[in-house]
Amino acid sequence: MWTKTVADFPRNATARLTKWARQIGLNWASRTQRNNPKENGMQIDQVAKTRSLLRIEQVMERVQRGRSWIWMAVQNGAFPAPRRLSPRCTRWDSEAVDQWIAQQLDGGKVQR
Repeated sequence: MWTKTVADFPRNATARLTKWARQIGLNWASRTQRNNPKENGMQIDQVAKTRSLLRIEQVMERVQRGRSWIWMAVQNGAFPAPRRLSPRCTRWDSEAVDQWIAQQLDGGKVQR
């Protein structure tokens, strides 16, 4: 019979679940390790070269600019435009964003 109570666990919810999972024999850490490229045997360069569709939050993180700056730059043609997947869903091509970053690092020269 299970006799543990919530008070027996640490305050952090993730730590609680991890500790509980270990006690009953589950590998809770496998979920986080799946997203870790080193655990999957992939190199960091391989992960960076994977082409994907990025959400606005991911684009903001990559270019270190705010949401309003990105949309203004798209409107002015200074930043790659997103692709509309549905009426309420837009995503950026990771390759186009990476090319824009490389162009900015090269001093604004256009790469071909």
